[in-house]
Amino acid sequence: MALIDLWRTERAQLTDKHIQQVIAFAGDGKLADTSKASAEVREYLRNVPSDLIAKYADQRLQDSFPQSGFALQDLVNEIGRRLDFTVPHGRYRGTACPVRREGGLGPLSPSYPYTTLYSNKGNALATQN
Repeated sequence: MALIDLWRTERAQLTDKHIQQVIAFAGDGKLADTSKASAEVREYLRNVPSDLIAKYADQRLQDSFPQSGFALQDLVNEIGRRLDFTVPHGRYRGTACPVRREGGLGPLSPSYPYTTLYSNKGNALATQN
């Protein structure tokens, strides 16, 4: 059963759990770029009340556990979304691949009238006009 389905049918079962336990219910229980567990946790966080997000953030700040940094990243992203920021889900870890830039090589600078910085996956990271 997907984590969001568990939330919709058995809320009491999840509200008393530590964030590490909630993650264990998602997919294979391992947060990783493009994993099912990450997608399920992110969908779950979009649907739970803000007081539960705060509780999970406090738990994460009090206790360290494997992948706790990834959990904190998803929690902070969700808090940003709730504050009306546009927050794309980034990678949990960096990549050895270089960043490419539209319009040629070189740093973002005023000499380029319009420049967009892209990740190696083609996602826009920053725009300068």
